[in-house]
Amino acid sequence: MRLVLDTNILIRACNNESPACIALIWRFYGNSELGIAFDSGQGVIEREYRQNLQDNEMYQKWMVAMFEGHQVSHVSGKLDAKIKRELKKRGFHESADQVFVAVALNSDKNLVSEDSDYGKGDEVRAKSPEKQEVLRYMTENLEMNIMDSAEGLKFITSSTL
Repeated sequence: MRLVLDTNILIRACNNESPACIALIWRFYGNSELGIAFDSGQGVIEREYRQNLQDNEMYQKWMVAMFEGHQVSHVSGKLDAKIKRELKKRGFHESADQVFVAVALNSDKNLVSEDSDYGKGDEVRAKSPEKQEVLRYMTENLEMNIMDSAEGLKFITSSTL
């Protein structure tokens, strides 16, 4: 099973800011049933990870383990034009976020994020009707599994027992 991990999950895990994020990423360690998906071609996800965590030793070690364990796959990060229009119409317009969605759609449809743009996270605006509409569209129309770190941890734990 492949998941797309939003950058905020890795930041919170590798900076020891969230026990749920830490537990989530370490479930991947040495578990060949779990993998992460990156975009092929442009390398948007890897670049965003590096820009935010290149000096973080925990991140570096985790990524080495993921690559050495052959737990990284690359899929298209190109979003279908119709889906892109629908997301933009709902206010989901950041191009990097759209790549994360495209990769999830082109892999196993699992995305873990605590970004309010996805209708997830602790920020008040995550619960706004606009953000909840984005979340509804992704889960119902696109049949994606959008999870925060605690939901992601529960999901992978129950899926890999």
